[in-house]
Amino acid sequence: MTLPTSTSADTNPFEAPQPRDIRLTQVILRVVVAMQCFGMAAAHLHHQQPDLFCELILKSRDLPADQISNIADIAAYLLAACGVFTLLRPATLVLLPLIVYQAGTAIVPALQGDGLYSRCEPALQATQIAVPLALMLVDFWPPRIKPSLAMCLAAMTFLKFATAAAFIAHGLICIDQARQGGPLLDLFHQAFRRGIRENFPLQDFQPVLATLGAIEVGLAVALFTGRSRLVMAACAATGLLIASVSIAAQGAQGYRQCLSQISLMGAPLASLVFHLTSVREQLPLYLPEIRKSPPA
Repeated sequence: MTLPTSTSADTNPFEAPQPRDIRLTQVILRVVVAMQCFGMAAAHLHHQQPDLFCELILKSRDLPADQISNIADIAAYLLAACGVFTLLRPATLVLLPLIVYQAGTAIVPALQGDGLYSRCEPALQATQIAVPLALMLVDFWPPRIKPSLAMCLAAMTFLKFATAAAFIAHGLICIDQARQGGPLLDLFHQAFRRGIRENFPLQDFQPVLATLGAIEVGLAVALFTGRSRLVMAACAATGLLIASVSIAAQGAQGYRQCLSQISLMGAPLASLVFHLTSVREQLPLYLPEIRKSPPA
């Protein structure tokens, strides 16, 4: 009688280890990717915002404006379909075009604008690029590949760097507009007036926005240089604040921007859940010096 043979990966768990309880991290990334897809689709279909990436590509082909608009509508419907498909079964064939589209959408404002906000747009949207990339690594299909420890660690690294880049860019913009004014200052001031104090003057709110920007930069540095779970939780809470400020300021009309920016919360939240479920922190072990006895 012959015994069934096993591969080295089956007998050696250290050759291709799989993290424990990765399912919850996968669910969070799925939901975040779907929500940002719905937000980008709603921006064009509901709020009639131009698709800068489609316009940049199609205008080089000398297409008429109405045809460019029709293609942008199709792209928006495809984004909504990508969101639905991601909730049901994330696929590389869906996530790869989404990553390219999101990267192009982030780069176009930097190419066409000249202000600080436009130049920082790629960093501001870094989490929107990193989240579908991380989902592709931890939930690869087809073929069905179980997430290895190396793939999960790479995904968490992308999320960490993207969150730090987005927080630094947003924090610097907050500090800059707290001194010079700008749309971000007006948005946060309007949200503050509607939610906390209606008659709060704009000049008194400028130090508040500058403080928020400094906090974001500090959180980004702490996240970049360490792996504290408390810092990850603070980043997730700050990301939720940034994403929801449009709803606080504009009411239901701000849902599009909230959905598009939800990755500012989702990226650090996915990292936090991974470290809570798949990483076991150990207390440091201090090693005493071993002194050799002198020879007799």
